Amino acid sequence: MKRFTVLLSTLLLMATATVLCAQGSSEETRSSDVSIDGNLHPIGGSPTHISTEIYKYDLAGLAANGEVESVTWTLNPNVWPMRIISEGRQCELRILSFESDTVYLKVTVNINNGKEIMDSIPIVCVGYGYGVGENHATLSVEIAPNPTTGDVVLHLDNMQGNVGVSVFDMRGVQVDAFDLNATASRTETAYSLQGKPAGMYVFIMRYGNRVMTQKVLVN
Repeated sequence: MKRFTVLLSTLLLMATATVLCAQGSSEETRSSDVSIDGNLHPIGGSPTHISTEIYKYDLAGLAANGEVESVTWTLNPNVWPMRIISEGRQCELRILSFESDTVYLKVTVNINNGKEIMDSIPIVCVGYGYGVGENHATLSVEIAPNPTTGDVVLHLDNMQGNVGVSVFDMRGVQVDAFDLNATASRTETAYSLQGKPAGMYVFIMRYGNRVMTQKVLVN
């Protein structure tokens, strides 16, 4: 009897394991893993010089449309404007500032069977050197006060000639653009963000072949 009980228990365990394996296989076939395809190379720049291009990231390995309930893209920390396109299967990032810390782009896909699948990639800004004979260290841009309730002053040091200024909100929408005639020592220009919604704004200054960025928080 004891031998029969052990044999019966073994058979029951084997049957249970078979059912669990079958359920696991069924679950695996209902949705595939996802991955983010896009620029995985470091983005070159410096605290005063950064590319302002748009980078596109695609969702790969996504299950059939009928199985997807929602797709959510997040950026941590949330430092650049993001635009979601193609019904959540793509996102565009506008890199408006040099970030010394790694920024993580994450996608979360909810499947209608209750399963959640996700992937994330690091986005890194790296510094690069300037050409021989170029001295960019003396260039300086400051916008104060920051944070502000609306009125600021742009301080531009050691520039001479035209400086193009573009202002973006954190959705990546351009809210203003104007030119400054800078002097060789210091140029100070008053500017108003009065009437603009509270939030972060990015000023992009183009001087010759150089691009400088400055964030301003409006309370």
